Amino acid sequence: MKATCSNGHDFEYDEADVKSHFVMCADSTVKYNVEKLMDGKKADMVLTDPPYNINYSDMKGKFDTIANDKMSDEDFVEFLKDTISTEAETYYVCCSWQYSHLFRQAMEDIGKPVKSFIVWNKVNPAQNLDKYFKAHEIILYSGKFGGQKTLRSDVWEVKREKNTDHPTMKPIELLSYALKDTPEARTIYDPFLGSGSTLIACEQTDRTCFGMELDEKYVDVVRRRYHKFVTGSEEGWADGTPAI
Repeated sequence: MKATCSNGHDFEYDEADVKSHFVMCADSTVKYNVEKLMDGKKADMVLTDPPYNINYSDMKGKFDTIANDKMSDEDFVEFLKDTISTEAETYYVCCSWQYSHLFRQAMEDIGKPVKSFIVWNKVNPAQNLDKYFKAHEIILYSGKFGGQKTLRSDVWEVKREKNTDHPTMKPIELLSYALKDTPEARTIYDPFLGSGSTLIACEQTDRTCFGMELDEKYVDVVRRRYHKFVTGSEEGWADGTPAI
């Protein structure tokens, strides 16, 4: 298979290259790109961390701004619908409390009603200049609900990981909760792959990840993190991940 990133670079890959994970550097709002990535496969779950529409900026200047992170409410809802709409039965979508109503509207509009508001308690949140520092984020869940054994509470306490690669990197442990709670979901789609936490969580739990990332530099972050996870070293990551 071949993918072309937004900067025009081609990447050849097959399953043997990335242990059945597939990543494309492209725009996930374009249906053709998604169809090319999935190659006829159907996602069982959407597990993703979209832009929060909060116009993120890093106070320390370490990270660039985030693409598609400041739109009108109407445009943002349409943007979400364009990127997360699939036939998958199960959805876990990270969002901020400020705009959770827009995420919920988008999910309702595509026929994926929100069944639970999961709270990520960061345990060790970063301090900021607000009166109350932000110790939590929201994960919206859509899927099977009720009539089964209760798995855990809707407050997930997971420490933040040291973040040097991406401004909004999610802990692998946090995403693994979602995967472990949905054992029937084997094919996972993430239209905003970012630093690749979803892919590594899929590797840990024996799932197949199909991920899309718009920014080429973060595709390289995914490649490097994945290579280090499976080999224990970043050495040779470029040659070791020709698929991405």
